[in-house]
Amino acid sequence: MTAFRLAILCGAVPIALGVLVFAAWLATRWPWLMMAGVGVLYLGLAAFVIGTIALTRYFFSARESGSVSRAETTRKSLTAGALLLANFPIAIAIMAAVVLVETTYAVTVVNASGGVLDEVRLFGGGRDVSLGSIAAGERSRADLRFRADGQLQIQVFRGTASETEIIDEYVSSGRGGSMTVVVEGDGVRVDVPAW
Repeated sequence: MTAFRLAILCGAVPIALGVLVFAAWLATRWPWLMMAGVGVLYLGLAAFVIGTIALTRYFFSARESGSVSRAETTRKSLTAGALLLANFPIAIAIMAAVVLVETTYAVTVVNASGGVLDEVRLFGGGRDVSLGSIAAGERSRADLRFRADGQLQIQVFRGTASETEIIDEYVSSGRGGSMTVVVEGDGVRVDVPAW
């Protein structure tokens, strides 16, 4: 394998693995994929060092031998260097996306009451979100990022009547999760997934 190909490989493999692990984690939320992601970060750092050494070797040997034109050597070196450097912003973007997903609390409200819910409100943790009206059999979702500690409550308006229920005893900034709240004819039921 030539030094140039090694540099390209060292730039491309960590990006491909990082995106693959992130996509698999998004789809499954398997906890071990978080550790695999950390492993890919370390692999990416090692690959960057190896790729930079290989690229430097390629650049100077190609210029010294004269077998490849200066313009082509420069073009290839800039391409491989850009690929190696691209690992950093891509890794940062993936980490930022993981933090965003992990600190977002998704609440899905399902109307199983048989009638229209005139308005549904979620409040607590420094947030107050209206989901508006939800027709019978329909659902609505809110992605919440809490600003404070507190309880998460739901307020359901049906005609002139209103009921308020605590759906999570404790929420806080930086804490994510998800739940499904089912509004039935006689009250509210909370289903929390087992991730």
